[in-house]
Amino acid sequence: MRFDEHPLASKLPRSTGKVETFLGPRAFNSLAMGPGSPSSFEDLIQGDKPQFSLHVNTFNDGTIVGLSHSHMTADLLGLTAVINAWCHELAGKPDQVPVFGGVHEDGMKGLYDPPTEVKHVLAGKELTGWRVIYWLAWAFYESKRTALESRILCVPKDKMDKLTAKTRSGITAKDSDSSFISQGDVLAALACRLNAQGQPPGSIRNIMTMMALDPRSRAPSAFREGVAYAGNSPTAVFLECPANKAMEMSLGDLALLSRKSNSAQATEEQMKAYSVLSAESVRKNNMNVMFGDKDMSFQLMSNWMKASLFDKIDFSPAILKEASTEGGSGRKRGHPIYYHSADPGSVDGPYIMHLVVVMGADRDGNIWMSCVLPQKTWDNFVRYLDALDE
Repeated sequence: MRFDEHPLASKLPRSTGKVETFLGPRAFNSLAMGPGSPSSFEDLIQGDKPQFSLHVNTFNDGTIVGLSHSHMTADLLGLTAVINAWCHELAGKPDQVPVFGGVHEDGMKGLYDPPTEVKHVLAGKELTGWRVIYWLAWAFYESKRTALESRILCVPKDKMDKLTAKTRSGITAKDSDSSFISQGDVLAALACRLNAQGQPPGSIRNIMTMMALDPRSRAPSAFREGVAYAGNSPTAVFLECPANKAMEMSLGDLALLSRKSNSAQATEEQMKAYSVLSAESVRKNNMNVMFGDKDMSFQLMSNWMKASLFDKIDFSPAILKEASTEGGSGRKRGHPIYYHSADPGSVDGPYIMHLVVVMGADRDGNIWMSCVLPQKTWDNFVRYLDALDE
């Protein structure tokens, strides 16, 4: 059977050269998870099941590889290290598999033990006590009032290039320290702007974007050189901007605010300071530290661009029979042409907060994103990208 002959596999996202949205990742869980695959933390600790489960679907013109694991076992860069070791084993190169740290203890321990005496730049803005409950209750209410939708988005390379160029040209600061913004900054700024558009006109409500941050290469003193670490990173960068300011500022200046937040919070000492706060918070409240106020609009963002999974995943040594496909651009033997990540929840949710995941750039340079947003925000997002040609 070919992909296009299968009722669900035929709906997997494929680039078409235009801005387009597709079904959210959860819709394809039946293809990714085999019978009996663990779907909760309880399954892993009560059923004596492995931390990683593999499920493969083979078609005449390609293969779907599903890998299930707990986020506590590995975050994105941790999973990348595991996949990298797997690819070396497939290629018959076990000598290139690095030693794994954090197997018998917390591999992230060096970030918070011994605790740094440096204060986090946002110290004093922690969301604690009854304010956490208030914020959660309000976020839940908003998610019911305006339902959130999970979709996959493909941004063609030419659109992303135009968006990046337009954003950079909109930076009003002219000093040398304000000349660089990354594509991640551009997308963080756009996510902030889209959230602000969903607030009442003139709203001063804070838009708080929590951006996942990998410490492995940024905090060398916390890790052993040449050792791979799975585990789940406790570090993050917070981008804060009032809704009215996010609407008034140019997208370039908003992206520059993202860059400055990263520059200030992504240092080794600041990551350690945040990890110390989070370790203490986990012990007391069973949750990482969050910064912000009880009335904020909170969203999560994760950028996988640097993981380069389209290049690093190489299953070519496992190929027994070539797929009957015409090939074409964007294809490299044994490498993925598409991937996504999903939790095992219901396709219809519920979803509680905005989520923006930049999954990476495929071999044609198209940017793939997985987002959870209100329908109106989705409409604004696609409309904005389409208008970049005008």
